[in-house]
Amino acid sequence: MKKQLIYLVRHGETEANRNDIYQGWRVNLPLNSKGKAQAHRLGRFLEKHGKQIGAIYTSPAKRAKNTAAIVAEHIAKPKTVSEIIIEKNLYEIDHGDWCGHMAEEVRKLWPKTAMEWWHGDQSKVKFPGGESIPNARKRIINAFENIIAKTPDKNILIVAHGGTNSIFISHLMGTKIFRPIKQDNTCLNIIERKFNEEVSTYKIKILLINGVFHLLR
Repeated sequence: MKKQLIYLVRHGETEANRNDIYQGWRVNLPLNSKGKAQAHRLGRFLEKHGKQIGAIYTSPAKRAKNTAAIVAEHIAKPKTVSEIIIEKNLYEIDHGDWCGHMAEEVRKLWPKTAMEWWHGDQSKVKFPGGESIPNARKRIINAFENIIAKTPDKNILIVAHGGTNSIFISHLMGTKIFRPIKQDNTCLNIIERKFNEEVSTYKIKILLINGVFHLLR
């Protein structure tokens, strides 16, 4: 039986995160000083406690690429990780016209969609000028499945976004409800895949969701 660990991470803090501003696709900020410190803490934690990582994948957003690069400084051993691979479909949900607006502004400008997103059936939401949740879900799940198919026999690190990660975790849990799955900046999720050769199937276990121990030390 072969085992693979997937270390799934949300990017570190940006100024938009600090000010409760929707980023999505259109607001492409780098990490702020706190976000960089968070990424270094995560990198040191994985260096000490994680298993050897053979591949690193990241969303193309600056905040994700910054996080991946900083973590790689700590965990990328010679000849184990040759590059950080950008996977475009790991990008956050496209919040469309909400991008650049604070949550309170969104509530006033798009009250119906905001109410449905925060309190209604999230699976029916389509962001004005952006993605529908069904389309985002299909894109994100395909991205993760493609990554796993390309790297089935190594432990991998994936750096993405709160919405992206929550959608994939909810998929593994067999539910379409994902907003209750909290993802703090640089949180660590650990997913285990075991292959049973006798029946040629994988068994998946979620070992950790939204781990932030590295930030509390």
